[in-house]
Amino acid sequence: MGLIERRRSLFLFCFPFVLSEYYVVIASAFHGRLSGIATVVPAGIFGVMQIVLIAYLAYRLRGFGLPAWALTVFSVSYACFAYFAGQMAWTDTFL
Repeated sequence: MGLIERRRSLFLFCFPFVLSEYYVVIASAFHGRLSGIATVVPAGIFGVMQIVLIAYLAYRLRGFGLPAWALTVFSVSYACFAYFAGQMAWTDTFL
């Protein structure tokens, strides 16, 4: 819908996706070097950054309707998956 209506502002939702990817890459680079409470700091920073970024984008693009809402839901769900994958990578405990 955003492509058809040429709403280029919706491409701002690429930033939460890229941030999630970077989090998983960094966590996998540390592959098992953190455990227990040590993983709270990077996971907390990632969570706060994602919440603030997605909330800002949702507020800024609130007039875009369904496409903005759908991208917000996707961004939140993808951030949750990235958090889950990152936590597995930090502690080297994979399902």
